[in-house]
Formats: sequence, C-alpha cells, structure tokens
Amino acid sequence: MTDYVDQSLPLRRIALFSSGVAFFEHRGELDGDARLTLPFAADDVSDALKSLMVLDPGCVAPLVSYPAENTTAALASLTPDLTGEPGLAALLSALRGAQVEVTCAGETITGRIVSTEERDGGDGAPERYLSVLTNGTVQVLALGSVRAYRFIDDAVTADLERALELLFSGNTASLRHLVVELPSDSRRHREASLCYVVAAPVWKASYRLDLHGDPFLQGWAIIDNASDTDWDGVELSLMAGRPSSFVQRLYEPYYVARREVPLAIAASAEARTYGAGVAWSVAESVEDMPLSPALPGRMRALAQPAPAMADMAVRTPEATAVGEQFAFTLREPLRLERRRSAMVPLVTGAVEARKVSVFTPDGLAPGTPRSPALGVELTNRLGPLPAGPVSVVDD
Repeated sequence: MTDYVDQSLPLRRIALFSSGVAFFEHRGELDGDARLTLPFAADDVSDALKSLMVLDPGCVAPLVSYPAENTTAALASLTPDLTGEPGLAALLSALRGAQVEVTCAGETITGRIVSTEERDGGDGAPERYLSVLTNGTVQVLALGSVRAYRFIDDAVTADLERALELLFSGNTASLRHLVVELPSDSRRHREASLCYVVAAPVWKASYRLDLHGDPFLQGWAIIDNASDTDWDGVELSLMAGRPSSFVQRLYEPYYVARREVPLAIAASAEARTYGAGVAWSVAESVEDMPLSPALPGRMRALAQPAPAMADMAVRTPEATAVGEQFAFTLREPLRLERRRSAMVPLVTGAVEARKVSVFTPDGLAPGTPRSPALGVELTNRLGPLPAGPVSVVDD
C-alpha cells in the first residue's frame, strides 16, 4: 500500500475570461508519494472533471478521487448510517449485535449491544440506558455514566471513520474535495502543476477620460474572487473575448435504461407436421440472393444492396470564423483574499480627443428642445480596449 504524504501546490496563475470561466494553475515542488486536496463548490465539480490536467514528470499513475454526488446514499451504505445526524443512543441502537467495550464508572465492560431504551430516571425526567450482553448476562448501563466506547470489530470502526470522512469531504451541499494521488518512483523533489477551468464572475472594465489639458485615458478592471481560496501573489491575466464555453454534467452518475428479458425456461417442444422437403442453395452474393415475398419486410430491407455513395446525402459542418482574443496581464503579482473584489489598473496613457457637439434632429418627442449634446471624438492608439462605461472629466 502506498504511503502518501499530504502536500500542497500554491496557486500561481489565474486567467479570467469574459465568457464566465477562469483558468487556475497550482504549481510548486513535490516530494515522493504526494496527495493533494482541491476544494470545489459542488456546482464546479463537473467543470473540474472536464478540464483538470495533471502535470507531474515524476508520477507513474495519477489518481483523482472524490465523494459521490449523492453523499446521503453513500452514508446509508456504511455501518453505522450517519444520515440525519443521529445521536449517540440512535448510533448504538443501529449497531445492535456489534461488540463494544464500554468504560463506565471506572469499570470496563465488553460485550454485544442488545438495545438502547428510555426509562424513567426517578425524578420524572427520562434517561437513556444501554443493554450489553456479557458472558450470558445482560447488563444495563446508564448512558449518562458511560465515559468511553470502543468497537471491537475493526470493520465497524473503519466504516465509522469512512462515514466521518464523507461528511467532511462531501459537506452535504456546498463543498466537494477532489483528492489527487501522485505516486512517484523517485524520492527527489520535482516541479509539478495542476490546471483546471471552472465558472467565475465576469470581469468588467471602466474608464475615466480627462479632457483638462492633454487628453488622458485611465482604465480599470473590476475583478471578483468568489472562491474560498485566497489569491496570494498570483499572476493575473484578463482575457478579452468570448471563447466557447459549455457545461456538461460529468459529476452526476448516469444510468442507461435496459429492457428486461425473461428467463429461458426449458419446455416441451410443440408437435408439428411438415409437408414436402425443400431444397436449399447458397447464393453467390447478397445481390444474387432471391427475395421471397414471404420474407419479413425488415429482412428484405437488410438484403437489399447498399446505395451508392453518390446517392447518399453527406453533410459537413459549416466553418465559422472565430474572433480574436486579447490578454491584459498585471505587471505585479496580485493578492486578493477570498470573497473580496478589487479594481486593478487596466490601461493608462494619452489619447487624441476633441470636443464635438452632437445634434440629433430625428426621433425627438414633440415639444422637446432640439439642443445639441456635448461629446468627444476619441482616437485610440493604446491598443484593444474592452467595452465599458466612460466617465468624462472636463476642467
């Protein structure tokens, strides 16, 4: 059995796309047989399974495991069943027949659980009791006086630990932990990385145009860290463009409907009578095979020769042009705590601009004054600029 050591790879690079997804790269050094744990929101697991890439030159057979989509069903399959947050009495009652070691008032009792029941404690308040079969004698112990329990059966203890692990990793409805196991045939340190694409808030651009003196344009990007991980010293790129992105439910298990076939039970053969014998001959090919009108319709269709290729309609996908993408990469590493947002510089520089009057005579409501609007004709030589609002400051 491989002895894995829990390790971690820090988050080093992020690329936010304007199509509602983000690329994340964890990169660092690993040593020996490593086990990494990646937390994901439940809705992001399918995206992670679709895009997760493991780059480890020293790993011989990587494995990614994760809790089942239906954590409740997984818990119900274990002994004991921890669904519904059972109390201690309900837990012990569910393990009736299991061997247990009970420490009570300085005394240790070993036996099999018979039952748990509620009795009058003497002051009108009910009290829980545990019945244990020990050497042919059933001993009744007050649960309030019990200080420790230990299950003798290792399988019960293993299932209990597994159930608690499922509760932690599955965390019911909010969080899922993907465990990446990277066995290595080398003991030396090595560089490794994990990359994936998941849903992320769309980043937004906004601009300020200063017309006082030489025209000056300043652009900002508004970003959101909606994850449960701090961004500490990451390289951030902002991608302008809308690449194709889709969701496919890979996390939920799928089942294929199958028809039921009844059991073949041996039965007596029916009595039949036959007329004159029939002589059979083997045709040279399917085309030479005589088609009998009595042949079933489906079999006649199968026996017909296949149509020539020229007679078949062949459809090919239509080529579609793909627009360009532009990347804005911050000059300095970014630090942004989880569940926080920030504005970061996008572009800064001088632009060519002149004031104009915009007059729109058509489309005005009756009685509306036909006054021109103040405007600016802007010539951009700073490079591609994503769409966004512009605040204009003039004198």
